[in-house]
Amino acid sequence: NSVGGEMINDVAAWNNDSGFYIGQTPPQTGTPKRTIVRNVSSYGNVLGFSGTNMRYVTITKSKWFNNGLGIVPNALDSEKYAPPEDNVITDNDIFWNNFNYYAGAPFKLKKQATSAPYPIGVGVLLFGGRRSEVTKNRIYGNYLVGVGALQQLLLKQKDAADLIGNKVHDNVFGLGGADLNGRELFYDGNGSDNCFGPNVGVTTTTPSDGSTFAPCPFTGANAFNQAAQTEAINW
Repeated sequence: NSVGGEMINDVAAWNNDSGFYIGQTPPQTGTPKRTIVRNVSSYGNVLGFSGTNMRYVTITKSKWFNNGLGIVPNALDSEKYAPPEDNVITDNDIFWNNFNYYAGAPFKLKKQATSAPYPIGVGVLLFGGRRSEVTKNRIYGNYLVGVGALQQLLLKQKDAADLIGNKVHDNVFGLGGADLNGRELFYDGNGSDNCFGPNVGVTTTTPSDGSTFAPCPFTGANAFNQAAQTEAINW
């Protein structure tokens, strides 16, 4: 139920959930109070940043590395006010989020918030959500996906499961070719008004033909790809 506030100049490491967390943000009318996450470092965690049903959050000028996953805005039934909405992830370094804590970790593993295991090796994952903007980040060395967007298939609140109005643009992937992601982009094509690009350094995507990645700006239904969604579920 947080409204506004700051997390600044902090370090979070070796947590068996997320290093930083903001969730269950109630919708606000008029001009909302934004929450700022700035100049933080998060490493060695299951999730660098988790935001279950969070709103009006700006994450900026921070480093997210060596986590299982980097930054994961998500929609879950476990908290009120699904889905996450109106968040901005900008001007961050998001790299090497490949920490396989299943193989061993300096903390006791806990039961996860979803029935499926979290995929290791993802920089940013939009798991459901509306009007998130991922822009001007430097994203490299994540062995599965740099930035991914996936319908929240497990959500009981079906009207909140789709991806709507999200934008992924002007990011720089792959450290100039020196440290590629396994795939720069993944998107299953669910929802509407979602757009991708321009981005720099995109060499590999899922789906490989790029059919789901409408360039920004874009309005209308996106091109759903069942094979891409199935591949992500297997991850």
